[in-house]
Amino acid sequence: EETPESESLGEAQTVHTNPETLSLDIRLDATDALESGDPIAGEFGVLPALSALEMMVTPRSESVFAGLLGLSADFGFGDRQSPPVVIFIWGRQRINAVRITDLNIQETEYNPNLNPIRVTVGVSIQVIGGRNPFNIFTQAQRELLAALNLANAPDLAKSIINI
Repeated sequence: EETPESESLGEAQTVHTNPETLSLDIRLDATDALESGDPIAGEFGVLPALSALEMMVTPRSESVFAGLLGLSADFGFGDRQSPPVVIFIWGRQRINAVRITDLNIQETEYNPNLNPIRVTVGVSIQVIGGRNPFNIFTQAQRELLAALNLANAPDLAKSIINI
């Protein structure tokens, strides 16, 4: 099938992209806190930090304290049935509104109370696209950085074509 003259090649074909997702590992380790005598780390290990991560995937409607405090409805981004929106800051150039879609928790060491003192958490997040200010900022940074990459284009051409 031929492309009409009034359309460019890119306009003639509609392509849908999946939402942007990121995956990373977070390592929680209470060793330094235990060595310095931190009483919270001594009693609970990294459980407070792990619990904070787990709350980032818990819809407000399922939160005991949010319900008691009246925060489970009409508070923050999104509806109360959805996991909360988290602002993910990965350096100065990448700031995104995201939802955590998956946590894979691997507890590797415990204190005598069986609270974890070493944990690796695999985290998957989905970027919330659209016209939110975080997405606009990050997309503008991405475009500027991609333009900076053009400075390397002559070297790339030399390596592809033996000049």
